[in-house]
Amino acid sequence: MKTFLSVLVVLFGTTAFADDARGPQPNNFVCEGAGKTSVSYSTTSLFGKPEFSVTFRGEEVATSELEIKTTNTGIGTLVQVSDFHMVPLDGNEVRYNLVVPTVYLASQGTAEKFESVLVRTSVTNPFFRPTPGAAVVENNEFVTVQCQAERVFFLTR
Repeated sequence: MKTFLSVLVVLFGTTAFADDARGPQPNNFVCEGAGKTSVSYSTTSLFGKPEFSVTFRGEEVATSELEIKTTNTGIGTLVQVSDFHMVPLDGNEVRYNLVVPTVYLASQGTAEKFESVLVRTSVTNPFFRPTPGAAVVENNEFVTVQCQAERVFFLTR
């Protein structure tokens, strides 16, 4: 069974990450920003699912159950997660957005550095505001992050 999984991972790795003429595309992004802010995004994992984790201004966000949404834009990929798990029912919805520009690596085994932005959006619940029924308010906080992009493969033995 382990051999079978190893073969699947190698086949998946060679077909799913076929190099573009411009170079290999990364699948793992690690970013650091001011105020103990960090974000890690992987387009795949050992189990074939994307992973996203955030520490925002020193507070770690529970990410194991977050749904990761990606949207291709003219400036790259917008990666978004919504944190409903750490917010009380009468509280805010919190979304984290990371802009991942289109990056190509010089060659396999290299990494590229780039600057991006992590946006934390807090959306108030209008039914639990001081004035019930008032308009929804979105509060955006922007953190510039320094990122490193690399291409990783997940092998089992």
